[in-house]
Amino acid sequence: MLVLAMDTSTPAITAGVVELLLPHQVTPPHQVTPPQQATPPHQLTPHPGIQRDSDHGQQDPVRLLAEDVAVDPFGHAEKLLPLITAALTSVGRSLDELDAVVVGLGPGPFTGLRVGIATAASLGDALGVPVHGVPSHDGLARSIPARSAAARSIPARSTAARSLPERSLPERSTAAPSADGTPALLVVTDARRREVYLSGYAPGGRRVFGPAVLAPAAVDPSAILGSAALDGFLAVGAGVGLVPVLEQQPLADPGSLSRGLVLAAGRELVTGAIPGPLVPLYLRRPDVAEPSAPKSTLNAAATSNSQVGGRS
Repeated sequence: MLVLAMDTSTPAITAGVVELLLPHQVTPPHQVTPPQQATPPHQLTPHPGIQRDSDHGQQDPVRLLAEDVAVDPFGHAEKLLPLITAALTSVGRSLDELDAVVVGLGPGPFTGLRVGIATAASLGDALGVPVHGVPSHDGLARSIPARSAAARSIPARSTAARSLPERSLPERSTAAPSADGTPALLVVTDARRREVYLSGYAPGGRRVFGPAVLAPAAVDPSAILGSAALDGFLAVGAGVGLVPVLEQQPLADPGSLSRGLVLAAGRELVTGAIPGPLVPLYLRRPDVAEPSAPKSTLNAAATSNSQVGGRS
């Protein structure tokens, strides 16, 4: 199954092409031949159409073919379609080969979200393929590789907009993973107006909080994650640097957002479920509101005259 994934919930406008293997296409783990250890990694030739987990030699049923990202807080309308075209062209695919579309529903600003959701809906109608919407934070959370406990400093683009000082974090995370290797997680993105969008995930990936919009000073990991916060957790997203309580928190090392979005919608895609409505997660009123209708002075004058006439 060939899936187009897109997200316009942040200034990082994203479009990607992802191959999703259906259950009957997945090779059982015991039939996947692991690479020989004696062969240098750069000389390994993977099985066609298969990615393997680096630790277990397992086949990856969700494979990123291409992803293009442009960082522009005001360029969603101009850059999304060219990014989609570039991603498809880079792997020799076309729109009419798509089997489904997945789009991030936010949270995010009104204008950016509207562009992505409208584009996804239009493509789905034109191509006759289903369009699945998932919270963008779910996609970002699912993009983090299992058993990844890598911690790193905040990326430059996470702090450039606010000119925050650079900081270093511990080289290794102390977050306690779940049975599948996924630790508790906070996803934080910039909501502007001195606020952040935030979602919390328990070990294993289940969302237990949000998405919500909060003041940075109001973020309380213990209240959001409960006991999982005491065991250690990771943080991810371009808004982490805006939250004081997360200043020394280990950061998760995210992978492809496009792949994460497809993973988040994986059950619906595989089962052929009918997509639900594409409801954007604005979480608050748009920054710019439509002007209210001007008051009519004629009606006011007529009322005044009638009152004067009634007293005479």
